[in-house]
Amino acid sequence: MIAKKNITYSEFEEYCDKIKKILINNFNETSLLPPYQYENQDKTVDLSNKIETIFLSSGDVFKYSIPKSSIAHLLGINTEYLNKTSLFSGKDSYSILLELINNPYKYYQKYTEGLFDFKYAISPYIDIKIKSFFKNIEMNINNCEFVCKYQKERSYGYGEINTAYLVLSKHDDKYYVLMLDKFENKNQDSLFVPKSNRMYESKEEVSNALSSILFNQELTILNGKSVKKGYKESQKFWIPKYDRINKIDTLNEWSKNLDCIPNTIADYKYLVNIFDNAKSHYFHQSDVLADISELMKNKKIIDINTSNLSPEVVEIINAYNDSLNYGESIENEAKFSDVLSRKNELEQKLKQALKEKTELESKYNEIKQKYEDSVTENQELTNKLENVRKALG
Repeated sequence: MIAKKNITYSEFEEYCDKIKKILINNFNETSLLPPYQYENQDKTVDLSNKIETIFLSSGDVFKYSIPKSSIAHLLGINTEYLNKTSLFSGKDSYSILLELINNPYKYYQKYTEGLFDFKYAISPYIDIKIKSFFKNIEMNINNCEFVCKYQKERSYGYGEINTAYLVLSKHDDKYYVLMLDKFENKNQDSLFVPKSNRMYESKEEVSNALSSILFNQELTILNGKSVKKGYKESQKFWIPKYDRINKIDTLNEWSKNLDCIPNTIADYKYLVNIFDNAKSHYFHQSDVLADISELMKNKKIIDINTSNLSPEVVEIINAYNDSLNYGESIENEAKFSDVLSRKNELEQKLKQALKEKTELESKYNEIKQKYEDSVTENQELTNKLENVRKALG
């Protein structure tokens, strides 16, 4: 990834025009339009009014939105620096962005006069940030590789980052990292907004950049989302049934690559098998799974009678209860080694489960084919019998 060093006026003006188009078409910023264009402007959307409820396979649920206060930084404009200059003192981030892009000539002159420095005001990666803006900010179920709920207590002194969630997505063989922070607003509970974004050219680049800061962190899957725009009814999206195993495989691969803990794989894989299993109606008739899900969502200890539950469910419950005290229980190197051993054990079980699933699918397809062949043969016999009856009058 090549960083931009010097900016000419024509380049600066081009950046301003591109950002204008983004704001006009996607954040309904019609104030940037001349009057004659405003009258003929088609109705545009405002992504800042869209709120998504994000569901992770770990049980975490949070709301995601893109407030206008986050836009400047995501597009490569450092309004925090500009706010400290006399030109923009006292203005909020979005107002600074509008003022800057609406007057490119004026502020390029201020730059040449030394009143501020593009070196600090504009990201050296602004070209890439503008180009990849939408791919970076979208929480897309199909493209998401994993979500990490970052916990500093898991880092053990390794490289730390100041973020709540880190989301990795893949588009056209390129990787996009989006970091989220909690939005401090008393009217919005559990609302998270974009904090920073970055694009990587290859998986190797991602591994080099994230391996130290995500070491020992917990990775999970973007399981589904509910999208609400204004007062319209919410739209819900979930991982397609056929893609669930692929998501688990991807998560497992990244967990090994980054030396993380995929401790949500076992329960997610098990729930997938439940819904795909011919005996799933027995589970649906019981409230046990619903109770477990509610307890996990609220981060509470699961304390229920397990005598009538399968060994797999009991193992999930025990692993989950252990994970609630994960940060407090690891106090020395010996305990940390035990956790890594447990991680390796779970990975081996996952491998075996995937192998067994493949074998079962193969057997199922074989039985299905035999059944279809028997149906065909039966139909042929029926037709022959009918012909005999007709011949006999």
